[in-house]
Amino acid sequence: MFSVYAVIFYVSAIFVRDYGLSIKDMYISMFCILFAGIGAGSNNAFQGDVGSAKNACRNIFKILDSEDEIQQQKRLYNSRESQLNVIGRIEFSNVSFKYPSRDTSVFKNLSFQINSGEHSAFVGPSGCGKSTIMQILLRFYDEFTGEITINNVDIRQYSIHSLRSNFGVIFQDPILFDATFKENIQYNTQPITMEDIREAARNANALGFIEGREAAGNEGFERSVGLRGS
Repeated sequence: MFSVYAVIFYVSAIFVRDYGLSIKDMYISMFCILFAGIGAGSNNAFQGDVGSAKNACRNIFKILDSEDEIQQQKRLYNSRESQLNVIGRIEFSNVSFKYPSRDTSVFKNLSFQINSGEHSAFVGPSGCGKSTIMQILLRFYDEFTGEITINNVDIRQYSIHSLRSNFGVIFQDPILFDATFKENIQYNTQPITMEDIREAARNANALGFIEGREAAGNEGFERSVGLRGS
């Protein structure tokens, strides 16, 4: 490195002596060359990541450019835009499903009926399809055979918004953002009042530890839940 500096200084001195280059311009030129060399040398450390970055960008744009098959199907059906004000009977008729990345079916010819006002439970070992039933019912996946109806209407005829706005789902691994209780509850909703937020917390049996005595001095709904609810 010292030899490189010596060569640059020697060449610059020649220009000062023989070509009328000022001392100021000499130092400007020297430092421009030095910093350019340092920058070029630093880039070499990232050359190995260029290929990975290209592949990552390719995958990102592949996702961004992909067509939503469910939204495409929505245009094919006579979507019922009216809201499902009351969820009535839910019925699965000979429904079979397997994930696109798997060869085996999660369940085959599944049939059951849940009437309005009933409480039902699905019990079984991990992987038997309990969570999958909800994912299909909310149309996270549409690659199933058989028929699923709500109020005797195929779920594919309801718009996505109309269907999902009538369900409240809490999975076994809920995700909380590093924000306040209030911000987590009202996330991705239309403008709602504070009373609506308190009512949602009451329904979730969370109002006690948010506003209760143990929360005194901790700002209640304005308290941060921490990363992933820590």
